[in-house]
Amino acid sequence: MSIERFVKPLKGWTMARNNFLFLLMTVFLCSCANKDITLNSDEVRRDPILVQSEQSIMLENDEDDVESAASEGYEHLVHGEWANNLYFGYWDYPQYEATYSSFRFFLKKAIPKGAKVIKAFLDIRGTGSVGWNSQKHFLEISATDSKSSPQISEFSDVIGKNNGYQETQTIIRWPKQGGLDWNEQGLNRTPDLSALIQELVDKYDGLDKGSSITLWLKTSLLERSAEVMAADYGHKDFHTKLSISAEYKE
Repeated sequence: MSIERFVKPLKGWTMARNNFLFLLMTVFLCSCANKDITLNSDEVRRDPILVQSEQSIMLENDEDDVESAASEGYEHLVHGEWANNLYFGYWDYPQYEATYSSFRFFLKKAIPKGAKVIKAFLDIRGTGSVGWNSQKHFLEISATDSKSSPQISEFSDVIGKNNGYQETQTIIRWPKQGGLDWNEQGLNRTPDLSALIQELVDKYDGLDKGSSITLWLKTSLLERSAEVMAADYGHKDFHTKLSISAEYKE
């Protein structure tokens, strides 16, 4: 029996199958040519990118660091005194009063909603002290509770006084325990202030570029004549800087 009897029908079937597949492909391509083929956003969605953001902010002018007295009986508000020094702690003239200093910084970058503040520090140059006991005296740091804090221009603007501004719930003790060994001739760095900045970011759904953060340095340990001194904006050795590191996904 000749093998051609079987091979010829097989070749014919293969050719028919190939022709059929070619016809299907042609129909498919023609149908695609008559419609727009687009991918929606869900089909091309990329994984979020983790952005790490760092910024260091110096004070911009003399109006943004202020010394004030906490008492409503004696209105004390100055932008540096006694050779451009700021005092904060507790004093006894003309009466016993706590003294505050505030520092206002403008963000160079936005900290968006959902961002995590990794770390934050305030660096400030010390210039002296009065009656300060490094074994027991300490400072506390809070911030004006605001999405963008206004300038301190009157005594009534002092946090918690009259109709003054409210402060954050977060208050950072400096140092975390014990007394503060204040560097009177060099830089002093606060403990990590990330929890303080995080409170503002969370409460106000992020902070915009150009918005301001005002930090307050004060003490709740009220003892006679115990203050530290720092360089005011106008001081020749001025160095007051807020550094913030944050991360977020976009």
